[in-house]
Amino acid sequence: MASLAEKSGIQSIFLNELISSDGTFPVTEMQRQLESFSTIIIHAPVYWYSTPALVKSWVDQMLTQGWAFPSERSRLRGKRIAMSLTVGADMGTYADGQVNRFDIATYFLPFEQTFRYCGMEWSGLTTCQFPSPVANSSEAAAKQLQEALKLFSEQA
Repeated sequence: MASLAEKSGIQSIFLNELISSDGTFPVTEMQRQLESFSTIIIHAPVYWYSTPALVKSWVDQMLTQGWAFPSERSRLRGKRIAMSLTVGADMGTYADGQVNRFDIATYFLPFEQTFRYCGMEWSGLTTCQFPSPVANSSEAAAKQLQEALKLFSEQA
């Protein structure tokens, strides 16, 4: 059965399947893939106010000097990018005066700036609580994908 992403014409890349036992990714191969995309969505859970180390390692390895920056020569220049994040806490706790103190976007400013530095068009981020208050996990996943895709349609 086709996944929700495949039905939407989205190619999924699972980082956990591509990282080698020594912690490296097939950089050249993955950079070629990224060059072929016009739009990139990074979907990840939020761990301690950031992405898991796997995502950060991927960013660090992929965005090499001469390929990703400086931005005027970046092979990623003009590509649209967004983040789709799942959080365990109630989204209402990400606000001034609440336990997490700041809007969730504040914690992801380093990602936004990194992508902008590489000449990419930042489309923003979308979040959902997981486990979801929506009882059906397939329904929750569909809703999250639609929210991520809206980030790009709002720019058009």
